[in-house]
Amino acid sequence: MDNDQAGAEISIRATKARRRNISVALAIVVVIAIGITAVVAISGDNKSARSGSTYTPGDPLAWTAVEGGGAHTCALVNSGQVKCWGQNTYGQLGDGTTGNRTTPVFVSDISTATSISTGYNHSCALLSDSRVKCWGENTYGQLGNGRNTTLLVPVFVSDISTATSISSGASHSCALLAGGSIKCWGYNGYGALGSESTTNSNIPVSVVGISTVTSISTGYNHSCAVLSDGEAKCWGQNTYGALGNGAIGTNSNTPVAVLGISTATSIGTGAYHSCAVLQGGDTRCWGYNASGQLGNGVTGGNSGVPVEVTYAFPELDLSDGTPRIMDLSGGRSHSCAVLSGGQVTCWGDGSYGQLATGNTIVAFPQAVINIPTTTGATATSISLGSYHSCAVLSDASIECWGYNVSGQLGNGTSGIYSNSDKPVSVPSP
Repeated sequence: MDNDQAGAEISIRATKARRRNISVALAIVVVIAIGITAVVAISGDNKSARSGSTYTPGDPLAWTAVEGGGAHTCALVNSGQVKCWGQNTYGQLGDGTTGNRTTPVFVSDISTATSISTGYNHSCALLSDSRVKCWGENTYGQLGNGRNTTLLVPVFVSDISTATSISSGASHSCALLAGGSIKCWGYNGYGALGSESTTNSNIPVSVVGISTVTSISTGYNHSCAVLSDGEAKCWGQNTYGALGNGAIGTNSNTPVAVLGISTATSIGTGAYHSCAVLQGGDTRCWGYNASGQLGNGVTGGNSGVPVEVTYAFPELDLSDGTPRIMDLSGGRSHSCAVLSGGQVTCWGDGSYGQLATGNTIVAFPQAVINIPTTTGATATSISLGSYHSCAVLSDASIECWGYNVSGQLGNGTSGIYSNSDKPVSVPSP
């Protein structure tokens, strides 16, 4: 969430939308990947990570979803609790302090969460009663509580009582409501709230002209949605073409149609790029491409319209109707996906090890090292922060890799020499 206002770097989130609220065609997976419940997210960074598990008091605690933020990470526990780790300058870990944490700590006053989302310096949780709580930086109203005071513990978002999914961008957040409408709050300098204005809002405002939404995802300063008819729409910053409407350089404070997308099943957003999974499992991306994050084999050459992601995995034959992609997420300058066999593939900028492919920059998807694991655990969902990546595996573990200066990998280490170009294990909850 490199917002002009927030500094540059985080995830996108995107896509965070992880069905993370993005229902993947043939959603067999129970992980909104990044919205863990069978979700596709690319993002941010943002999509919300959702739990698909059932918990009975006394059961062992286990991870069910993960979300990467700017330089912090949060994960959902099967008990409905949330744990976070990494940078905590603004209280984005929600434990009542501002000290960084290199291993997971419980977020205060959260016990019924069903999904989570993370922004650059703030975090949010969707509760079982369809209300939303957020915590952390609130300079632009991104906590949605009617104030602009940063908070170290969760607070309810005003006027949200029917949310079905959430997604957080750099300094804004959005909630998909029952019935298919969207409300957003926070930073709006580029129109990412979709409210026909560019005025920040510390309370939720309605996204105009959109009412049949099935999934959402937020980038640094833009937002995207999939509609019930398979169309995709985006709004906000379009400096590099992240809205996909062909008008690079022209921002929009209302939703515009992404060109050539009519069968989308999920959507994910990175900092300045976006991706959609189509029926059948093919993937299209658009926007910023300086590091090859669009995955079309080209480094450089931004695209204001969707381009096809080139997958170098011939063993993934789509002829039987099996989706190629189970989950998708975008970071600041990289993208990752969970494939139908539980493998993970990443592409784009790998300067800090966030690709875990052995490459610094790669313009098309390549396999992540050590997933599946030696014990056979496969990935079920993926979420990217600004410069780090995390995946939930089929054995309910979490593996992270990439940048770790603030401890965002969660393995008990931090500092400039603790980055990892291969997955490392996060302690179980």
